[in-house]
Amino acid sequence: MSKSSQAIIIVASLVLLMGASGCGLKLVTRPGGDANVTPGVTTDPSDGAINQQIGGRGVAEKWVIDNAPTYKFDGENLQFMQSVSAKCAGSMLYEFTFDSRNGGYGNRINEMLDGVKTAHTIRITVQKDAVAEATTDNRYNEMTGQFGDLTEDTATETKCL
Repeated sequence: MSKSSQAIIIVASLVLLMGASGCGLKLVTRPGGDANVTPGVTTDPSDGAINQQIGGRGVAEKWVIDNAPTYKFDGENLQFMQSVSAKCAGSMLYEFTFDSRNGGYGNRINEMLDGVKTAHTIRITVQKDAVAEATTDNRYNEMTGQFGDLTEDTATETKCL
């Protein structure tokens, strides 16, 4: 048996032992970025039901996928970067990166597209399990469609609910 086969068996055994011990770990995304799986979502093979990741990060990620106009129009490769406690009690700021197949922001259906792949950073503030703010590149409000140059401080200032 080769050393790589032995390593695979050891890792698989450890994963099985952790699952059997009830350690509470749960796979919420599939390694390798399976193209048929939405990030942050897993599918139970027994019944095909989709189980959303629990918590604010899952709320933020689902909101980006379902509602952020820039991502919905031509975004791909959504990646979680970090989470930070926001100023309001119980609120968190989640930062993701993604690529757009064209430059610009929002829904650009009636605009001339440049075909230039563009990297974006989107920050989502979640309060009480609801998205309170969503800003891309510190300048585009994904909820209102408004532009505004934001500083780091104003990008993280949140109106407490």
